[in-house]
Amino acid sequence: MSEVSDTPKVSELQITSEQILDDAYSQRAGKLNRPQQTIQDLDELRSYQQTKRREYEQQLNKNRLNFGQWMRYAKWEAEFNHDFARARSIFERALQVNVEHVPFWVHYIRFELSHRNVNHARNILDRAVTILPRVDKIWFMYVQAEESLKNYIGVRNVFERWMSWKPNPTAWDAYIAFETRYEEFDNAEAIFQRYVTIYPVCSTWISWIELELSRVPIDPVKIRGVFESAVDTIVSESKRIKKGVEDAQFTDLIERWALWELQINEVERANSIFQLFVGEKSLLVVKLSQKVKDSLQRQYIEFCKINGVTDNIEGGITLKRKLKYQQEIEADKEDYDGWWGLLNIMEKENRNDELRQTFDLAIANIPSDSTKSLRWRRYMMIYVRYALWEELTQNQPELAKTIMEKAISVVPHSKFTFGKCWINLADYFIRHSDKANVLGDVRKLLGRALGTTCKAGPKRNLFRYYINFEQRLGELDRVRKLYEKWLETSLASDLTYFSSVEVLLEYINFEKSLQEHERCEALFELGLQILQDKTLERRLSPEEAVWMSFISYYKDDTMEYEKARQLYRRLLDSNGGKPQTWISFAHFESAILDDKQLEQFLQLETETEFEFVVTQEHIEASRNVFMEANTKLRDHGSNQDRYVLLEAWKSYELEYGDSESLAKVEKMLPTIVKKRKLVGEVTEEYIDYVFPEKTEAKPNLSMFLANAKKWALSQK
Repeated sequence: MSEVSDTPKVSELQITSEQILDDAYSQRAGKLNRPQQTIQDLDELRSYQQTKRREYEQQLNKNRLNFGQWMRYAKWEAEFNHDFARARSIFERALQVNVEHVPFWVHYIRFELSHRNVNHARNILDRAVTILPRVDKIWFMYVQAEESLKNYIGVRNVFERWMSWKPNPTAWDAYIAFETRYEEFDNAEAIFQRYVTIYPVCSTWISWIELELSRVPIDPVKIRGVFESAVDTIVSESKRIKKGVEDAQFTDLIERWALWELQINEVERANSIFQLFVGEKSLLVVKLSQKVKDSLQRQYIEFCKINGVTDNIEGGITLKRKLKYQQEIEADKEDYDGWWGLLNIMEKENRNDELRQTFDLAIANIPSDSTKSLRWRRYMMIYVRYALWEELTQNQPELAKTIMEKAISVVPHSKFTFGKCWINLADYFIRHSDKANVLGDVRKLLGRALGTTCKAGPKRNLFRYYINFEQRLGELDRVRKLYEKWLETSLASDLTYFSSVEVLLEYINFEKSLQEHERCEALFELGLQILQDKTLERRLSPEEAVWMSFISYYKDDTMEYEKARQLYRRLLDSNGGKPQTWISFAHFESAILDDKQLEQFLQLETETEFEFVVTQEHIEASRNVFMEANTKLRDHGSNQDRYVLLEAWKSYELEYGDSESLAKVEKMLPTIVKKRKLVGEVTEEYIDYVFPEKTEAKPNLSMFLANAKKWALSQK
């Protein structure tokens, strides 16, 4: 019995996708052709027309705003039926729907013109411009139609009707172009005279000038008159609206005028034209916008270079610099270097009103920095210059005072201040106040200045000015109060960069000049007491300055050497015995007069020279200090401090001692050795000092090391 296979048989006939597509394409339905309709008689024609009209009317009843359907309807009546009456009726019905629809008017006019119905077209154009007088396209079609018919009088009449509506410049330009095309230059000139009254702008005047230049022969008088009228009109208009000339084409107008004058060999006239607006001695009072002025200045510089106007070369260079500064200021209003340079140039030009205006523009740009930056400093210098210019050059003291007060008001005194502003105002009061009130005015101002500026930290120049003012008046008590206020303010200030030491020392120098030694000592003691207060200690840094000044006072001024020694002892107790203090103490003993020298010095007459000699007594005293310091540092100091002291002692012995004393000190010097120590997980190398007495204190260890070294050498 045969086995039945489960595998299906593959058909011998295979159908591909290509065959399927070919069958579908070959069996597709044919193109449906509309049956062709032929009209055999008049009845069939009328029936067809009635059917088509019904279709159009039904579509228009659905949407009367479908102007495309109105156009197709009218076109069918005109081209198929040649029934122009019906076509016009359709156009008129469409206009009743929307009489302001400009495209439909245009198609209506073109329909009549295309079929050469001139009178109908004129009637429609006349209606259109009456209903829509502001639509330029219809006016242009009207003009074009009349000109194509060579009805030039009609064209001119249409333009005149159009001009009565004061249209835009395009219409005026078209009217002028029409008259120019047929060489009616007088008519064109008359049109320009009306044109510039309605549009008194540079472009209009330039067009008129180009017309005059194109005429043959040219009339220089007439052309120059047009240029002059153009400039006068534009300048007068700018004055009327109280604004500067901002028309960018104004520079083109001036350049054209100057170049035309050059063409007819009028170099002086051309130069005068530029001088009229940008020259150093301009007689024309006209305000130009900065952009127009810069452009004119550039053109003037090029004019001077090209035409060799040697008299104005320097002026051209000045204008170039002026333009450069103006461009820098335009890029950055806070560029006070640019403002300063511009002020320099304008001050030389002696244009006081413009210079004052420039000053006002400069100070109107307050710096945006919140700190006392370089910009702020330069900005305040402009204020100072402005005030001095008004006071000294323009003889306007009240205006100068107002400027100084304004300068003070713009400064953020809570953050920083400028003492120079207050000082300038105080000097102003001294120069201009009544003698009876000058002291009160100045003191009141300076008191307000100190109260205002001390919020940001005491101003040294203000305090010094006020103190100098009172000193010249001999008001010593007021001077002392000011010094006390200054010292108090500086101690209360949180500004770490400011030290009160210089205030205290200035106060002491003032008392010293009055020979008030008790006050000097009291002030020095006050400074030492302040140093003991940990909260105020940093305000009187550096600390040693007070101590050393006090010591110098006893040493040089009062020659109370014992008190100076006591101060050194107190200083050593205060700073823990620093080696520098010990060294200074030792040198002090060799820099003072001994008893015999002091007696001789006091017996000398005034301004007699006295020769100071370092005696053995001085040397022994200094050695005693060095020895004491060595002992103290050996017992309580670090090895490095002691090494510094011994090196200073050695230098002293080299200068004042002998070989024996020098050898004694050298024996005390330590041996410098390198050692290592473990810091965390890192081994660091450092330098240590091994002194002789420490080596002698460990003889067994030293002998052991010496024997070990001998053994190592023997092994080699």
